[in-house]
Amino acid sequence: MPKTLWKKIELYDAGGDVSKDWYISYYFFVKSSGTYERFKLIQDLNSFKSKTARYKRARIMKKGLVKLLGQLQFDPTQEFHFKESFEMTGYTLNYCIEQYINEKSVSLEDNTIRKYSERIKLFESWLFSQQKGGCYIHEITKTDVTNFLIENQKVNEWSNKTRNHYLTDIRTFFNYFVNEKEGYLEKNPANGIRKLKVVKKGNRPFTPEDFRRILAEAKESDPQLYLFQKFLYYACCRPDTEARFMQCRHFNLETRTMMVPGEISKNDYTQYVPIDDEFYKLLVNELCISDLPGEYYIFGKGFRPGSEPIHRQAYSKRFLEIKKRITLHPDNTLYCFKHTRACHLAEDGTPLYRIKEITRHKTLAALMDYLKDMGVTLEKKAPIKSRAI
Repeated sequence: MPKTLWKKIELYDAGGDVSKDWYISYYFFVKSSGTYERFKLIQDLNSFKSKTARYKRARIMKKGLVKLLGQLQFDPTQEFHFKESFEMTGYTLNYCIEQYINEKSVSLEDNTIRKYSERIKLFESWLFSQQKGGCYIHEITKTDVTNFLIENQKVNEWSNKTRNHYLTDIRTFFNYFVNEKEGYLEKNPANGIRKLKVVKKGNRPFTPEDFRRILAEAKESDPQLYLFQKFLYYACCRPDTEARFMQCRHFNLETRTMMVPGEISKNDYTQYVPIDDEFYKLLVNELCISDLPGEYYIFGKGFRPGSEPIHRQAYSKRFLEIKKRITLHPDNTLYCFKHTRACHLAEDGTPLYRIKEITRHKTLAALMDYLKDMGVTLEKKAPIKSRAI
């Protein structure tokens, strides 16, 4: 009788190929033959479709197998199952990423979810390169996050702004499991890592000449884009995340107010914007919203009002074509119509509290910073004159 009844517990992972069968092999001494015979353990291992999940299950199976092999009555030819206690070892990063993306997909736009997913999964891939692939979420350290940011900023030539975006998304990811999921994570490993300084370009309004040129060119060559530009100007909306989701029911022509729902508003709460005479004419005479069903999107699929919103960046691509033709500044985008409207309101002497209503800034201080950032002089101060004494 040998000193040990078993030996060589090994995982066969097909080189990491999940399209092939994986198994755990081990040798057990069989009394009837007097030799070590090789056995395979498969159970539900191949039901897991990702490498991370299979490696996690394999670790659980190997741990359980070692315990079972230590029992004198163990028989490798009999079917057996692992107790639940073997599985209570934590939550893998891969599992948490999938859970986070699935739950956030309900409330966030596809493009936002795609960016979150790409950034967090790049972090996971980097952990694999550091021999920490398949780790549990609670095993990730502040050093891991810091080294990921340092190495990838250097290798991928990230700007400080890009690096800060990755830090923010990783920190938000971990916060979700600290604050909203009990038993996953006690402390956020990304906390305490500071953002790097970013040189702000500032908001850029159109110059008076460029503003006339872009409107004239769109009116001549792309009437649908022309109407969209005018709407952005009067509504002070963001093109892709707000304007294209505005429905006819969001406008009350009797009280002359436009409602921006919280689910599309930048500040996440519903806001109301006054409709002035020029905006009213655009809505009634050119966009004809009073003749449309309330649930219709003003800028719908196919560049016409309808039950589905126009696809993301549809108007931005048309704007880019005109922008190239008339040679606008690279920083001029459709968003500049909002900036230009704010400047025009200030230059025309509109009270700041009224501009705040239209631009939907939270405070007057925020609005003043916004206007100063675009070079708007808010008031002309009288010269200081001291009394002679």
